[in-house]
Parts: sequence; C-alpha cells; structure tokens
Amino acid sequence: MVQVIDSDWVIIFHHVGRYIPLDSVSDFSQNLNAQVLVFAGEDTSGAVDCQLYSPGNLKTRYQTTEDFEEEAEIYEEMAEEIAAAGISLQPSTIIDSYENLFQSLRIQTIQLTLDENRSKVFVSEVYQNKIQRVDLITQPL
Repeated sequence: MVQVIDSDWVIIFHHVGRYIPLDSVSDFSQNLNAQVLVFAGEDTSGAVDCQLYSPGNLKTRYQTTEDFEEEAEIYEEMAEEIAAAGISLQPSTIIDSYENLFQSLRIQTIQLTLDENRSKVFVSEVYQNKIQRVDLITQPL
C-alpha cells in the first residue's frame, strides 16, 4: 500500500507479477464510500483493464483506442469459444491515454520495484519526494 503526498488516493498493489481478479471491488467502494480504480496490465500479452467503481454500484470501464481494437480482434478470432463461455464484450469509454485519465482523477503515478523474494520495496530517487508511506503486506487484504 502506498500513500502519496498531497493525494486523496491510496494505491494498493493487489498482486504484482500475476493477474488475480478482484471480485469484491464494488463492495470495497461501497464500504469506503469512495471511488476505487482497478488498473491491471499484463506484460506478456499487453492486455490492459481499467475500471472505475463508484459508490452506488456504478462502474465505468476505460480503454485506449488501441486496447479496444486489440480486444475486439481477440473477440473476433475467438468468437465461438467466447460465445460458448457466455462472455460478452464489455462497453468502454475510449480515452486517449491512461496517464491522462489518472491525471484527470488527480492520481499521481509512481514506480516501485520489488526484490526477487518480494520482501522489500525500492523507490527510485525520482519518486521519493512524492511518497509519504509504503507498507509491504505479504498477506492478502
């Protein structure tokens, strides 16, 4: 968990190095009475998922044009398998970049590095003056 100086947002890295969906994000948003942004990126396929949850069960999915087109291509290539699984293409709000979306929400982006054992967090000098606190929690929240 990372608390950024002069930010209303707390950044929680749910999992690093593997994708595990967050099933309770809507409940999390309701309980906190706050917006929750889930941003997941997968470096092998390049897949990105960005969803903003707001209290009242409102959810908005964001994609760049490039990500939308790549996803549509995958859905087209795998149409039979996707239909058999009952999956449908989720509607998205198209954005020019994730960085600009984060800026519009007043989210300051930072870069952290974990050691091989995922037991220590390193903050590059560029970001040290932006971070108030970093807690490494090895158990699921």
